[in-house]
Amino acid sequence: MTRPLRAGFVIDTLAPGAGTENQLLLLFSRFDRARLIPHLACLFDNPELSALPLPGGPPEILNVRKLASPAGWRGARRLREWCRERRLDVLVTFFRDANLLGTLAGRWAGVPVVSSRRNLGRGYWHTGWELAKLRLLDRMTAGFVANAEAIRDSTIEAEGVDPGRIRVIPNAVDAIRFRPGPADRRRFSLSPGPLIGCVSNLRPIKGIDVLIRAVSLLPRDIRLAVAGDGGERGKLEALARELGVAERTHWLGPVREVPELLRCFDLAVLPSRGEGFPNAVLEYLATGVPVVATAVGGVPEALDRGGCGVLVPPGDPRALAAGVAGLLDDPPRGAALARAGRKRVEAIYTPETAAKRWEEYLRSVAEGP
Repeated sequence: MTRPLRAGFVIDTLAPGAGTENQLLLLFSRFDRARLIPHLACLFDNPELSALPLPGGPPEILNVRKLASPAGWRGARRLREWCRERRLDVLVTFFRDANLLGTLAGRWAGVPVVSSRRNLGRGYWHTGWELAKLRLLDRMTAGFVANAEAIRDSTIEAEGVDPGRIRVIPNAVDAIRFRPGPADRRRFSLSPGPLIGCVSNLRPIKGIDVLIRAVSLLPRDIRLAVAGDGGERGKLEALARELGVAERTHWLGPVREVPELLRCFDLAVLPSRGEGFPNAVLEYLATGVPVVATAVGGVPEALDRGGCGVLVPPGDPRALAAGVAGLLDDPPRGAALARAGRKRVEAIYTPETAAKRWEEYLRSVAEGP
């Protein structure tokens, strides 16, 4: 195939801020249009979608919010037609509903489907019934992309996917936007003194409660900044009051100026109980901030098995506190880890590298064995 590859991407919806959505926007901005022309379809619309710089003009909106409905059937039929109208060579699906609808519509249209895997699947993310549906869909899927070796291994184990059918393409980070620079804490009304920070959705799996408990074990001059929001915020604020760290905790809510905020941190923390391959860790590394993170999912891969940050077990406030204190008490070590992290990002996790890997794999699937 000498002409550009025509690749369709299907996701529930696209809005800036979330991890996978940000990755897609990065890829769309870096694909070489002489080699790959991307097209986007979304199951449903959102207020921010029309303002995004998307490939090929406005995305196809399928108006599907519930698969088991007449709208779901109409959406599958429309997606099949869209694949044929765009003369797609390959279709890529993201997230549960888009995986289901996209796989069926792509197979119906005669277009090979590549299904994305971006979490560990079991427990929090997928029930046994959902895994059973995935195993059925896998028979109709031409290939898979996982964003970490841990995700690849989990997919092979949980779904029985042939190892030869799944490719690992790690997430990327914009190292120009996320880079070391001067900090301005006044911009975010942050207190002076040692500051540890975390950017995260406030959900149980993110382990912010563990982080708050860890802060309660640290010296009283150490403060915490949490950027993000979610249904657990009230419970977390109550926990901070209960443990006597409310006055040391800044709840920033959603923050759009994330690179500027990260430069304010003396140390960044990822306390999750479970992860795939978190963008937050790459953003911390790119900004040149020392990192303490739980050894879950693809996090050890991002941190080079501890070569670029401190790894601690999940759900252990004392271990987390010890990791934080150890780096804050040893600034030269923290600076060395931060330099190693920035260097690793520039060598491995650039959007250009990710875009090239995606293009090469999708072309290989489209052209077949």
